[in-house]
Amino acid sequence: MQPFLIQLLNGVQLSMLVFLLAVGLTLIFGLMNILNLAHGAFFTVGAYFGLVVANSTGSFWLALLIGPLLPFAAGFALQFFILQPLAQRGRSTHLDLALLTFGLLFAIAGAVEHVFGSAFHGIGTPDLLKGRVGLLGIEYPIYRLFIIAVGIAIGVALVLVIDRTRVGATLRAGVDNREMVTALGININMLFALVFGFGSALAGFAGVVSGPVMSIYSSMGIGIVVTTFVVVVVGGLGNLKGSFYASLIVGMTDTFAQDYVPEAELFAIYILLIAVMIFRPQGTKGRAEDAPLLLQSDGTPWGNNPGQTYHRQIDKIVTVIGRDPAEVTIYALRHSSIVRMLLQNVPIRLVASLHNTSVQMIERTYSKYITEHSDDISRRALLQDEAPNTGNVVALAS
Repeated sequence: MQPFLIQLLNGVQLSMLVFLLAVGLTLIFGLMNILNLAHGAFFTVGAYFGLVVANSTGSFWLALLIGPLLPFAAGFALQFFILQPLAQRGRSTHLDLALLTFGLLFAIAGAVEHVFGSAFHGIGTPDLLKGRVGLLGIEYPIYRLFIIAVGIAIGVALVLVIDRTRVGATLRAGVDNREMVTALGININMLFALVFGFGSALAGFAGVVSGPVMSIYSSMGIGIVVTTFVVVVVGGLGNLKGSFYASLIVGMTDTFAQDYVPEAELFAIYILLIAVMIFRPQGTKGRAEDAPLLLQSDGTPWGNNPGQTYHRQIDKIVTVIGRDPAEVTIYALRHSSIVRMLLQNVPIRLVASLHNTSVQMIERTYSKYITEHSDDISRRALLQDEAPNTGNVVALAS
């Protein structure tokens, strides 16, 4: 029983370490839809920068505090000065980003090896976290328990920030409707760059945290980035809670495969990924409408998946403007393309709970508007069919 408990705790510890790395990629790839294969490079840079700080000062805590700053600056610069200009020139497809960031991953690994060599390094465990503690009848290292606690704390904090704050609502709205958020006076480019930098800093933070339990070497970020993408996909794109659960699943799978089925160690998580993509392509905590769309030869979606963007768009309008949902709903319903989806009975979910407003009140407001403006809605829908698209801002302001 004791060996099983040790492997169980090792699996949780590995899961939290993977989560620290994957949560940054969840923000960048899953939420912002920026395919960043160089995420592992920030893991490497953070680990080496933390190593330099720890060797220079003799303090693990300073390394933990300062180590993520360089990945943050590098990630901010990459997004603000390279990726965003590429997007503005129409070169932001996943293929373009994959080629660029994949090359950057190996370039940084080569640069690190040139500076630090190919030797393996490590960061010393701080005195406060040395030793073992009795737990469930076994002796377990305190530092590994520290990793578990840090992973849980960061996960809870990020969920609260993304789901319950204006910053999180603005970010989610900017992903779905960049033009509208810009029209509200928000510098969405700066916000995206800061979030990209923060996600990179989390990868660097994971690199420093892994220093006392893993070897630090130049190509350490290349292998782990694959595991990180598996976590993001299994958890559901853009879903922080899903990434947490997926990290536990992947970490446990990898740990127990090494101990009980060593011949399957190299491909166990890939079998898991294939199973998830077959039976639940939206991920363990993702929504069905967020699953990848299969396109027919003419470019139209295959299957019935109406309103994938539109019903979420209303949610973001309500939360970003921060005004009374009933008032905002009136403006949002004037968006002619959304109205057309409404007339086709596409369901709309309003995040009324964020404003302590009942869904019933939203439904009554919508019904009243439809009743009082049915002629106007029909006219707008017809005009939308006959006229070129004038954009969300014009439609909402009309």
